[in-house]
Amino acid sequence: MAGIQKIGGISYNSSRVEPVTRYSKEHRSKKLKETEEEAADRAETLAYLAKYPNPDHLSFAELLDQATKNPLEADDETGYIVDIKTP
Repeated sequence: MAGIQKIGGISYNSSRVEPVTRYSKEHRSKKLKETEEEAADRAETLAYLAKYPNPDHLSFAELLDQATKNPLEADDETGYIVDIKTP
């Protein structure tokens, strides 16, 4: 059932409106492929990092100190990872 209703308010946004671009089929497929590759890379990195957790979020220096005080006996596959990200 249609009816007449009161409008609460109208506002005006004077910011610039970006034009809409029509991409070609080739351009869309290229962008989609790039996005899928980036997602695969992220998934691979996350899977690798999941094998070597750093739950205490220790810094590189802290992990290095810890490793020198308590050396691990492990081969290359089951060693540990040192996260060198800066905040």
